[in-house]
Amino acid sequence: MGYSTVMGHMIVFMTILTAIGLLVVEVSEYLTTTTKDVDYQQESLKDQLETGISLTSTTYDATEYYIYATNTGKTTLEVDCMDVFIDREYLPQDNYSITITDLTFDPTLWNPDESIEINAYWTPVAGTKEIRITSCNGVTDSMMMTVT
Repeated sequence: MGYSTVMGHMIVFMTILTAIGLLVVEVSEYLTTTTKDVDYQQESLKDQLETGISLTSTTYDATEYYIYATNTGKTTLEVDCMDVFIDREYLPQDNYSITITDLTFDPTLWNPDESIEINAYWTPVAGTKEIRITSCNGVTDSMMMTVT
């Protein structure tokens, strides 16, 4: 009877050790994944904090808006990834073109301290309009203009 009690305790003890081992492996994998996610979020937040966009002026004629902006941050931005909104209405990319006006070296990237001109092919309608541009990482700037 003593032998069976000892063996029963050994089996329970080994089962508990196995369960603890599996738990440690799962917690380790969870912590690794969480650490990677936190690192990604930190990098994304750093990128947003180092990004700055400043709308400098807006004008219009009978068929389109002209929007001028400067990259005031430290982050190089992709020109093809910008979003343009007029009065909170999204303009599809085929409704505007972006030109870097003081190009330093790469025509597809909007480098710090460079300016862009956005030609938005959108017929101006009289009234006060909000012009907004947004970068790939969500940084945005807006400006109000009056169309007469």
